[in-house]
Amino acid sequence: MVDLKTVAEQFAGTIEGEGAQAYVYIDSSKIVAALELLKKQKYDILMDVTAIDELGQNKPSRFTVVYHMMNSSDWSRMRLKSRVNKKETHPTVTHLFKSANFAEREVYDMYGIDFEGHSDMRRILCPDDFEGHPLRKDFPLRGKGYREDFPNYTRDLLEE
Repeated sequence: MVDLKTVAEQFAGTIEGEGAQAYVYIDSSKIVAALELLKKQKYDILMDVTAIDELGQNKPSRFTVVYHMMNSSDWSRMRLKSRVNKKETHPTVTHLFKSANFAEREVYDMYGIDFEGHSDMRRILCPDDFEGHPLRKDFPLRGKGYREDFPNYTRDLLEE
């Protein structure tokens, strides 16, 4: 059975966190190979792909892509992370896990991380003409195009 230590050693990764919260950082160029190994070792359920924007935290890269894996035989879980910069692409894993299709599109839509090799990299939650990526830390809190003098329809409805 493969564990975090084995994955870290085999793919020159670093383990961070403790116990159930532990995860391994792997270079993005090795993430596909690491997930292939996990899939062979019964970590064959990709539960989620998400991202973290670490703007202003003095990290080596702005974004972290997170993979949540589950073992179908004993229901154990494993988390892999890889770092990617704003202008870089990250390799897709849709050829390994069909569940990565919508998850990678969501990461693209919300954070602007492009997955190289993805067959349908387009927005999934926001309209096609939406500008920006709402979960980036530099996205305006009130959204783009917000005006202070715009009527507050919620307040107006409550007063009626």
